[in-house]
Amino acid sequence: MTAATTSYDALPPEAIPQIADLFGAEPRLMQDDQPEIGPIWSVARRSENGNLRLLLWPQLARVDLTCGPHSWIARGIQRTELIHDLEVIFRFGENGLLTIAPSGHAVMVAPAPSRAKSQTKPSQ
Repeated sequence: MTAATTSYDALPPEAIPQIADLFGAEPRLMQDDQPEIGPIWSVARRSENGNLRLLLWPQLARVDLTCGPHSWIARGIQRTELIHDLEVIFRFGENGLLTIAPSGHAVMVAPAPSRAKSQTKPSQ
């Protein structure tokens, strides 16, 4: 059986209620629309691994995650994938991702560094 997946470009406001639903929480508006940063939404719950809190910044395509004493920040979200009843995946940079399960388990893979072509020849 395959879980249903919903995908979005970037982090659109319409994804926030579905993300909150995955965590069994209500999205809460932390800061109303500001010209430079837009609204900030909070999704919080008690998880197996401690208090879990997501701050969602749709206009900045940014996600801040705190779970227990740990924190992660993903900026430049290019794609949001919601795998219903399982996890949400935020994709950013070149192959970077932040995966969060309702249990509070989180995995961040940093984007690959850009590789500049070397201007020097290997030493002999």
